[in-house]
Amino acid sequence: MTGSVPLEIVSIHHDCFVLRAAGRALLFDHPAPEHLPGPAAAALVPLVRGADLTVLISHSHADHFGPQVLDLARTARRVDWIVSYDVADLHAAFAGPELLGGAVRVAEPEEPLELRDLRVLPVESTDLGVGFCIEWLDRRIFFAGDVAEWDWGGADPAARAFARDFYAATLERIAAWLGTAPLDLALHNADARLANWAGALRFLRALSPRFFAPMHDFGDRAVPARFAATAKAEPGLGPLPEFLLFDAPGASREIDL
Repeated sequence: MTGSVPLEIVSIHHDCFVLRAAGRALLFDHPAPEHLPGPAAAALVPLVRGADLTVLISHSHADHFGPQVLDLARTARRVDWIVSYDVADLHAAFAGPELLGGAVRVAEPEEPLELRDLRVLPVESTDLGVGFCIEWLDRRIFFAGDVAEWDWGGADPAARAFARDFYAATLERIAAWLGTAPLDLALHNADARLANWAGALRFLRALSPRFFAPMHDFGDRAVPARFAATAKAEPGLGPLPEFLLFDAPGASREIDL
């Protein structure tokens, strides 16, 4: 496919997003109920009901996954699944090969997989599970899950060095996957609890995405805007992406990829 592709990005809560294009919907990291406030849960219902849906689950932490996603997915017209290996290990229903009549692919780090028109390279998370390097509609998208530079200031120096080195290697793997192609869209953690924003500035410097949606904000909608302002003030960062900021559950942006 050539030319621009209209893509709608809908922010639900924290790291839960829906991407919609070409009659398809991708749902990322639907969390457990305690991490899905009522307005966010309500915003998901019309996006999934009757949809041609693919659910992608990066790992089993409750702020990224809850088995209750099955109840929502039953309302889709069609549903397929890409789930991290740890989710499949913990919940037999998600181990495949089918779920709710749709195909299940279990994502193992560095093992490419295909599902319909998606080509996915799972990259090992710096925490648990995987992040997703996705080729869709001839464009490249990265969804981090819990991939980040988890350099907690109070941690042991060896642990902090490991976190930084592991994240650097992860960025190299993503760059190798891209080759000479641009990164069209990144949904990446920009966690205000860490002085380094969980590596988000480093990600921008290394990979120069065209569009960037900061996430992992636990519902504090001011945090992504604070990160965008920080990035714009950062010296020597290079070409900045267009930041995608959302002010409420269900808020959306349409971009041309």
